Amino acid sequence: GRRDEIAAELFVSPSTVRYRLRQLRDLYGDRLQDPRSIAELTVALADRGAVVADPPQRE
Repeated sequence: GRRDEIAAELFVSPSTVRYRLRQLRDLYGDRLQDPRSIAELTVALADRGAVVADPPQRE
């Protein structure tokens, strides 16, 4: 599934992705369905250096 792909890209396990998504849903609720809120969160995370544009490649 998509979570498996995301986990591979982030170099974490699929269960970690599920856990983190659940945390985001608990914190932000319906705002995660709003494109503007998603954009604002993305900008805030990028400003803090939390968003990695080019993750390291596996060898």
